[in-house]
Amino acid sequence: MASRFPYGDVSVRRSKLKLCDCGCGGYPRGGDYMPGHEMYVFKALLDHVGSVRNLREVVEQYTGKALDMSAINASARTCNFQSANEKTVKYKYRKYK
Repeated sequence: MASRFPYGDVSVRRSKLKLCDCGCGGYPRGGDYMPGHEMYVFKALLDHVGSVRNLREVVEQYTGKALDMSAINASARTCNFQSANEKTVKYKYRKYK
């Protein structure tokens, strides 16, 4: 039977709902985890292997290559960290300039 609509079938397609991979039972919108729930998995990984150093060693053994921290260290050195007091002063007096 031909469709009544000239541009094809316009029935609403429902995407298959996927459960959050952390096991909470929620349904994320488009991703694998609900917002913030990837940290639950990260915490479980850390608890399983014991420390961040052990997790790094496991990842390096699995991938067969060393983790390159030079880009991370360079960006950390260029960050402009401000104290909470400096942020407050800038916020309070911003409107008066």
